Amino acid sequence: MPTVRIVAELLLKPGMKEELMPIFEKLVAGSRAEDGNIEYELTESLNNPDHLFVIETWKNMEAIEFHGTTPHYLAFRSAIDGKTEKRVAVQLKHLL
Repeated sequence: MPTVRIVAELLLKPGMKEELMPIFEKLVAGSRAEDGNIEYELTESLNNPDHLFVIETWKNMEAIEFHGTTPHYLAFRSAIDGKTEKRVAVQLKHLL
């Protein structure tokens, strides 16, 4: 089975980024340590520092399913509740 890429888009409410950075740091470190993870990056828009993107690559769907049960991911989901204006995650596959 081919790898799966996810691009998650988060538009934080104003003033929330500084408060959430410690939880983002734990999310990234924990996710990178997972056996099924290939890449996990937190990025921000050049035009809006509250507009974040998480770019992830996983070995397979099973790795993504496991990721969704991890303490660092669950803590992240809880921490951002009510602190975003937009939250979208898209699963992608390579075409070319």
